[in-house]
Amino acid sequence: MALGFFSDPYMTGLERELTRAFTPYLSGRRDYDRPSTNMNAITAPSFHPMDVVEHPNHFTIIADAPGMTPDDVRIEFQDGMLKVSGEKKGGGQRTEEHAGGRVHRSERTFSSFTRSFALPENAKEDGISASLNNGVLNVNVPKQTPAKQEPRRIKVTSA
Repeated sequence: MALGFFSDPYMTGLERELTRAFTPYLSGRRDYDRPSTNMNAITAPSFHPMDVVEHPNHFTIIADAPGMTPDDVRIEFQDGMLKVSGEKKGGGQRTEEHAGGRVHRSERTFSSFTRSFALPENAKEDGISASLNNGVLNVNVPKQTPAKQEPRRIKVTSA
């Protein structure tokens, strides 16, 4: 079972990912590709892409987090949901690089993201770990071996 976003039981994990990724483009809205009137803003969908990879013993969620430190990233687990968020501060602030110079364009601004994943039943909640190396966030969710349940026969009676 893959990690998912929506509660639609008929969608596979890949279908959920694709639906979420392409909904802004297929919904009839055309404002996603218009240039911004504010030259200091970058127009892009607010979706922060992440990879979800299933291994024999664990799941890995991989996200780009350039310029972020471990203190900028927050990972929370509650009620079967894993929430991954990050917030990059700075960039738009005056720094030593700006001292004595006139800024013509400042595109390195504040950015943030939040994504939530419904963990599958075989996810081991207490073993979740994360690391941030060279601007790439890796969240590891170990799997636990589910207890094998034998089918239970239901007695059929006549009315």
